[in-house]
Amino acid sequence: GNEWEQRFDEVASLDNDFGDHAGTASMVEGSQETDDGNLSLAQALSVFKTKEVVDSIMSEIRNMRENGVMEYVKMEDFRKIDPRGKSLLPSKLFLKGKYDAYGRFTKLKSRLVAGGHRQKQDSYGRTSAPTVDICHVMMCLSLVKKLKAKIATVDVAAAFLHAKLDEDIYMALPRDIVEFLNTSDEEFRKEASGGGSIVVVRLHKSLYGLKQSARNWHLSLNGFLKVQGFRPVQEVDTCVYVRGSVEESDLFLVLTHVDDLLLIDQGGVESIEEFRYNMKREFRQITYHD
Repeated sequence: GNEWEQRFDEVASLDNDFGDHAGTASMVEGSQETDDGNLSLAQALSVFKTKEVVDSIMSEIRNMRENGVMEYVKMEDFRKIDPRGKSLLPSKLFLKGKYDAYGRFTKLKSRLVAGGHRQKQDSYGRTSAPTVDICHVMMCLSLVKKLKAKIATVDVAAAFLHAKLDEDIYMALPRDIVEFLNTSDEEFRKEASGGGSIVVVRLHKSLYGLKQSARNWHLSLNGFLKVQGFRPVQEVDTCVYVRGSVEESDLFLVLTHVDDLLLIDQGGVESIEEFRYNMKREFRQITYHD
């Protein structure tokens, strides 16, 4: 009805009110970009080739679909849960160009961000998520030569999308993205049919922007590392994980900073390759550098 349309328009209009939450900066007046380089869909289309924009957005949609990030909710079902739509969060799609060390364009990255700045306190618990102390990074690196250890790094793509969400959180997709998906994605047309320009989703994973997402990802990664036989060095740094020992010449350290991992392995190529294989099996898209 008209009341619902008015409420949705109110939510949809909040997409410029994202502030600095979760790494997304507020739009700079009169600029094509936000102050951290993020673009809206319309702005990206004016800067990049249409195919680059389409491919980037569809890559993000596939990522979310493969990770079971959200399900589409029928409008009549959501109205029964929340007749006035007061719990509905806004969302916004940000696009950002990535460049190499020489300033050459490499790819266009898309990210759908939930308006966590509008979350009510009963929709999240603890939000803190630790990261490794740089002093402990330097200390561990100093062991590499002495132990003749192998060193590598792992970056987990779309890390937050792997972390489960315990709370019931509903979100409205931005109108411009709904319009885009209606013309570009057959699966979306099937899944979200009947909603017109109003599409509500229930989140199952910790989408970027939610207050609890960083903590949920940390807990997810912590659980994975423990299954692999690592334990956090609680008395020193909960983001330094250890397995094995110097005495047995199989010391393996993992240092975590959100979605970036530093690996220091005394055991040689086999154990670090096994770890990489298990990471890829669990989180699928990882970037590995040795």
